[in-house]
Amino acid sequence: MTTRTLAVGLFGVLLSATPLLAQTPATPAAPAPAQPPAAPAKPAVPAAAADEPTGAPLDVNLRSVDFGVRITDVSGDEARYNRYHDKRTGPVVEGFRYTSENQDRLWRAEADNVGYRDQRYSAEYEQFGGFKGWFEYNQIPYEQDYSTRTPYTVVNDTTVTVDDALQSSIQNGTATLNPAVDAYAMPFELRSKRDITRIGGQFQAGKNVDLNLAFTSTGREGYQPLGISLGFASNYEAPAPIQTRNNELAANAEWSNGKALVRAGYDGSFFDSSAESLAWDNPLRITDTPTLTGTGRMARWPSSTMHTISATGSVALPARSRLTGYVGQSMLASDVDILPWTINTAIAQPPLPRTSVDGDIDVTTVMFRFNTRPLKSLWLSAAYRSYDLNNKTPEFQYNQKVNYDTSLVSLPDGESSHPYSFNRSTVELDSSFTPFRNGAFKLGFVREEIDRTHRIYDTTEENSWRLAYDWTSNPFVTVRAGYLRQERRGKGFHPEILEHYGEQPGLRHADLSDRDRDVAQFVVTFLPTTDLSVNVNAAVGNDERPDVEFGLRSQDWDSFGFGVDYSPTDKYNMGASYLYETFGSFEASRTANPPPDATFTDARRNWDDTIDEKVHTFNLYFEVPKIGDKLDLGVTYDYTKSDNTYTYGVPADSTLTPPVNLPDAFTKWTQARVNSAYWLRRNLSLGLTYIYDQFEVNDWALGSQTLDRLAHSNTFLLMNYGWDPYTAHTVVLKATYLW
Repeated sequence: MTTRTLAVGLFGVLLSATPLLAQTPATPAAPAPAQPPAAPAKPAVPAAAADEPTGAPLDVNLRSVDFGVRITDVSGDEARYNRYHDKRTGPVVEGFRYTSENQDRLWRAEADNVGYRDQRYSAEYEQFGGFKGWFEYNQIPYEQDYSTRTPYTVVNDTTVTVDDALQSSIQNGTATLNPAVDAYAMPFELRSKRDITRIGGQFQAGKNVDLNLAFTSTGREGYQPLGISLGFASNYEAPAPIQTRNNELAANAEWSNGKALVRAGYDGSFFDSSAESLAWDNPLRITDTPTLTGTGRMARWPSSTMHTISATGSVALPARSRLTGYVGQSMLASDVDILPWTINTAIAQPPLPRTSVDGDIDVTTVMFRFNTRPLKSLWLSAAYRSYDLNNKTPEFQYNQKVNYDTSLVSLPDGESSHPYSFNRSTVELDSSFTPFRNGAFKLGFVREEIDRTHRIYDTTEENSWRLAYDWTSNPFVTVRAGYLRQERRGKGFHPEILEHYGEQPGLRHADLSDRDRDVAQFVVTFLPTTDLSVNVNAAVGNDERPDVEFGLRSQDWDSFGFGVDYSPTDKYNMGASYLYETFGSFEASRTANPPPDATFTDARRNWDDTIDEKVHTFNLYFEVPKIGDKLDLGVTYDYTKSDNTYTYGVPADSTLTPPVNLPDAFTKWTQARVNSAYWLRRNLSLGLTYIYDQFEVNDWALGSQTLDRLAHSNTFLLMNYGWDPYTAHTVVLKATYLW
C-alpha cells in the first residue's frame, strides 16, 4: 500500500507541476520539434558567448535526470535476482547527467542508482589543450543468499567461533551436530561488495608531450562461504570475512609527433588484506589432544606489492610500415608472516625454517610488432612476445609437519616448497591478401613455447595455424569464415612428480597434456534491402588429448544460430535471434589406493564420466519511437535454457559398485521487459517500465533436494545456501527531465 501510494503521488506531483513548468519563461531558441531530437553536431560557440549557448539542444546524455519509484516483488531466491545489482523497492534516481562546455573547457558529472548498493558517480573536467582530470566511484554488490544460517560467530577478520556449549555437548556424546546445530544457527544475509575509485589526470606539457597520472583503489568487504576441514572425514563451511584493498598507481610521460611515439612509465600495485588467515572452532569438540583439535587455522590472501617500470615506442617506417615495441620489468614482493605449523596446543610446535614468506618474484615482459603494407592488396604482420616469471622466493625446507592440526609427521628425507617459475615466448605471423575488391584471404601462424619449473612437463610447445576469408564489400551479402588448427606437445616428462604425490602415471593435467584442436566457424549476413538484414552463423570445435589415460581426454562443441533485424521506417524497428549450442567432455579416472596397494594398477577399478550440455538462447525486440509524436515504446524478450547430463561408465569386468547416474540438471532464465515514455513536453516525459524475470533450476549438487539441512550427521556442516528458483516482477515509474 505504501509503494502504491508513493507511485500515485509521484505521478500526481509531476502532472500538477506540468502547467507550472509550461508557465516558466523559456530561453529563446529555435522552434522546438515534436520530440527530443538526436544529438546534432555541436554548434559553434562565439568567443564572447556564455558557457551554455541559448537554444542548446536537448540530449538525455548531456543534461538530464531520471527519478521515480521502483516496486519489486520477488518470490523465491531474491539474492540471485539481485546478484550484481540492487533492485529493492523504493525511490530511485536512476540517472543524472550534466555537461557544461564552451570553446575553452568541458566539465561533466554523472550519477546512477543514487544511494543503492550498485551506485556509481563520476566527474570529468577538461581544459582543451592543457589539462584533463576525472573521477569515478563505482560500487558492485554480490548478493549470494538471503536464507543463510550458521552457528559461527565472526569475532574479527581472522577468527570465527561457535558456542562452547555446542562443542562440549558433541564432544561429551550428549548431542550430535545434526540436529543440535539448528538451535545455534543464526540467519544472516550472505553478501559482499566491491568498490572501485578512480582518479586521474592528463597534463599537456608541450605540443607533443603528455604527462599522465592515475590512481585506482579497489576494495572488497563482506563474507564468503569458505570450506574448512580437519581431514577427509569432516568438512564444514564458515562465513569467512573479506576485507581487502588494492591500490594501483600509474604514471607515465608520452611524446608523439604523429609518426613516432615514446612512452616511459611506472605502475605500482599495493594489495593489503586484514584477513590473511582464518582460525575457526571445530564444532565437534572444545579441547585439544595430540590427535584431535578444538580449533583449526588456514592461510588466506597475503598482502603484497608490485612495481613495474616500462617503456613503449612506435615509429612509422617507409612502405606503409610501423614498428612497435614494449619492455617492462616488474618486481613482486610479500613479507607476511608464515603461520605456525599448528594451532593445536597439545602438539609440540615444529620449528619454522624462517618466520617470513620472503616472497620475491621478477617478471620481464617484452613485445615487438612489425606491420607493413607493401602492396595495396597485401598486409603483413610479425610479432614476438615474451613473459618471463622468475620466482626467487627461497625454498622452505622442513623435516616435520602437522597434518590438519591433528597429527605430527616426521619426514626423514625432508621436503621443501616449490617456488613456481615459467617463461612464455610467442611468435605470431599474420597476413591478409585482397586479390579483388570484395574479399580478403587471411593466413596466420602462432608458435608458443612455455618452460615451467616443478611441473610434470618441462616444456610445452604449441603450433597454431589460422585460415580465414572475409567478403565484406558486397552491398547485399557479407561472409566471414575461419579455421583454426592447434597442436600442443609436452617435452621433458617427470613421472617421479606424479609418483611423489601418489598419482597414476597415466594422469595428465589439462593445461599441459598433449592436445589437438580443430575449430571452424562462419558468419553470413544477407542484406536484401536497406531495411532488412539476416545473419546465419555456425561453429564446430573438437579437442583430442592423445597421451591422456586419466584426466580430461576430449572435448567437443558446436553452435548454430540466426538473426533477423527489420527497420522499414524511422517509426519502428524489430528483430529476433536464436542460438543453439552443445558442449561435451569425457574424463577418466581410477578408484584406488596409493602403491604398493594392488588396487593402484587394477584396471577393473577404472571409471569415466561423459558430460553433455545443450543450450538454447532466444532474443526478441520491438521498438516504436514517438507514437503520435508523444509515446516511446519498447519490448524485449530473452530466454536461455541449459540442459546437462552426466553419464558414468565402468569396464565390463569392473570390481566397483555399479554407478548410479546423477539426475539431469537444467537452468532456465526468462525475462520480458516493456519500456514506455510519454513526452508531456519536449524536455519532460513520464515513463513506465515493467520487467518479468524468472529463473528455474534443478541441480543435484546445490539444489534443495540435496542441501535440505545444515548438518549431515557429524560429517558435514553447511550454510543453507544453494541454487533456488525465483519469479520477480519489477515496475519502475519515473520522470525524465532534460534541460
